[in-house]
Amino acid sequence: MSEEYNQIVIMLERLKEELNSAIDECIEELTGETAEEREGRKIKILKAIYDAGGTVGLEKFHELGEEVGYDPRGLGGLFAWQGRGATLQKVEKLDKTEIVLTPKGREFLEEEELI
Repeated sequence: MSEEYNQIVIMLERLKEELNSAIDECIEELTGETAEEREGRKIKILKAIYDAGGTVGLEKFHELGEEVGYDPRGLGGLFAWQGRGATLQKVEKLDKTEIVLTPKGREFLEEEELI
């Protein structure tokens, strides 16, 4: 790959980090919750789903979210966690909806040494 391409990639990565930082600051100002606190809530949900065998029903997913302080409408961010890819997948079946921990979600828990 060309040097110019590599420089563009580096610049985009820096921009992404700056934007994520600005987003975190805005959210903290609005909610009073730090990025670390928000990430901690997400980790608790991922770990609970892992502990349940990697799959939970939609109702249980909402219960887990409420237990750590989420409004059910805010749980969508777990499906495409900022910068991590999809950690969860929603699987529609004929009679129910399941939430499944993806390989990315499992990989994240392993990196955090939680499993």
